Amino acid sequence: MKIKRIILVAFWVVIGGFLSPTSAQSSRLTNQEKIKEVYGNFAQQMSPEQLHWVESCLNRCQIIKQSDIEPEAIIQNLEDVPMLDKYNLALTKIDFATVSSDFIYSNFNPIRYAFDFFQNKNQYFRIGTGDNILKISKR
Repeated sequence: MKIKRIILVAFWVVIGGFLSPTSAQSSRLTNQEKIKEVYGNFAQQMSPEQLHWVESCLNRCQIIKQSDIEPEAIIQNLEDVPMLDKYNLALTKIDFATVSSDFIYSNFNPIRYAFDFFQNKNQYFRIGTGDNILKISKR
């Protein structure tokens, strides 16, 4: 009986491993986790309107390839944008020159940076030296 139970548990562990999301999918940061990373405990004091605004800013950001932007677009360097470290002094910039190829861009947290989210035009920022571009869609 004990052996059957061990075999059954092992079977479910193996099957569960195949059916569970991949590590890249399961390690995606949620908007709430990104907000907590930047605002720390202050996030708990934010009003629903403030949280909605920050989530709206996050939802306007996407990583695209340079070939997907308009030819006349101005691309700024992400390295030139200061950190938004008012609430979390431990925030540091990511050194994209040393980032490994398996870096999960969906986990990139744009609210770590002091972008002007009030712009009425699309903004583009080069991430590192590759062809990945952060696009912040206009409001």
